Amino acid sequence: LVQDKKITEQTGREVIEKLIGKIFDVKEHVEKYGLKAVDDISEIKKICKKVVEENKKAVEQYKKGGEKAIHFIIGQVMKITKGKAKPDLVNRIIKELIK
Repeated sequence: LVQDKKITEQTGREVIEKLIGKIFDVKEHVEKYGLKAVDDISEIKKICKKVVEENKKAVEQYKKGGEKAIHFIIGQVMKITKGKAKPDLVNRIIKELIK
């Protein structure tokens, strides 16, 4: 599922940890608990815009060369999506919005 980008790597690690305790159908588990990766670009863009608007200080720090600031902004998006957004997509969208 991670290779097919149906779930994020973070979700994949969490599922593997649960498998240690008991065996279950992974696809069924992902569906049941809503763990599929968020790949609706319009939804991710909307969340990214909101985070950029709410974190103007971090945006300014990034524009001045502060790489850590972009990680903070991406982290805020990941927090809202509960880790289900694809980090590379979020990174690209955030950088486009900040330009």
